[in-house]
Amino acid sequence: MQLLSPEKFQEQFDSSESSDGNGVDCHYYDCGTYGIKTFKSQWKANQAYETQKAIHSDGLAPEVLSEMFTINSTTTHYDKFDIQWVVPMPLHCFATEKARPINDDFLEMVDDMRDADLAKGGNGWIEYFVKHKAFQKTDLSKENNKLKKRLRKAGWFDSDDHYGNYGVLPNGEHVVIDTGAIQKDAESWDNSCTCSDCVGSDSDF
Repeated sequence: MQLLSPEKFQEQFDSSESSDGNGVDCHYYDCGTYGIKTFKSQWKANQAYETQKAIHSDGLAPEVLSEMFTINSTTTHYDKFDIQWVVPMPLHCFATEKARPINDDFLEMVDDMRDADLAKGGNGWIEYFVKHKAFQKTDLSKENNKLKKRLRKAGWFDSDDHYGNYGVLPNGEHVVIDTGAIQKDAESWDNSCTCSDCVGSDSDF
């Protein structure tokens, strides 16, 4: 598989209006046959990188396809007078095997339920527990629950296990795609540090 050089990804990043997926700490960019994750915090990037490699060795996460690298970005700051200025900010990145988030399938199912309700004269509103209970009955959700059990059996603890953090590889294998909140020993997890390196230079904290 031919990967973009950091310089070529910088060009793609500069021309992108938005990412193809994002979480609290990570943004994801689709590069065709693979993806690239970007992080504002070097600490969180390294943690996600090392954790994904370790979980992949257990067969439970996509393969990491590159070493860590850095590209250039900017961030906007505001002072107390609402005067803004733009400052440079590095983004810490790595390439990853591509997977489809199961949240995409969940949202498609909800759209179908909404359309069916509208067709029957309803207002299209689907109760929270109704849509989640319906999805839990699908084969996709059942396979995802099996993955979570395998993850726990391998000694991994996920404190953020919603649909958007799990996906399916092109070969149909279920994997965890966001490893930022996963750790081997829950007792050793410390997310209390709020320094600029840990939370990112323009964090809301």
